[in-house]
Amino acid sequence: MNAPETHFSEQLPVARVYAEAVWNLAAKDGQTSELLDEYNQVLDEVIGSDADVEMFFQSATISRADRQAVLDKAFQGKVSELLYHFLSTLNHHGRLDLVRSIGVALRELSDTHHAVVVAEVRSAVPLSESQKAEVENLVRQRFEGKPRLKLVVDPSLLGGLWIRVEDTVLDRTLKTNLRKLRDVIQARNSHEIQSGRSYFDSPSGN
Repeated sequence: MNAPETHFSEQLPVARVYAEAVWNLAAKDGQTSELLDEYNQVLDEVIGSDADVEMFFQSATISRADRQAVLDKAFQGKVSELLYHFLSTLNHHGRLDLVRSIGVALRELSDTHHAVVVAEVRSAVPLSESQKAEVENLVRQRFEGKPRLKLVVDPSLLGGLWIRVEDTVLDRTLKTNLRKLRDVIQARNSHEIQSGRSYFDSPSGN
């Protein structure tokens, strides 16, 4: 894990606190889906990959007053009152640096609310549509939720599938099968060698 990823994972516990607070406010009006869509739109269209905008949210050298003036100009009357006040609250507490990790936390809350099961699926080659459907059925039946697949192509697997849902891993790859076969052969060879030693070391083996 590199430094940015480590920093991001360290932010998540605090981000979840803020995410739950704004999620609960939206839930009172039945607006959780709208909140998530609007928040993601801000992340994608306003922040995106713009280094200057990213610096605005991350830099400790910009005063809260200066940040608030920019927030007012960029968001007041242009996004929902809930989102505008939420961003202002983050600024007031000096936590605008959490905007991305809060987005992740909001997605987690949405997934839990809608019983979505996120499955990381690794394969040696891209999956066909029929194969994706098979994996979705497997995840749906095994974990009893609505599957959302995160597909990763990993040629080192040689063949088969590697699936992870939270802490559960289903490894059906050729690479793993070959390793298991090798372990069995090594264990058998070790047993045969040990049996041979026992035979020659015993009085009956003389």
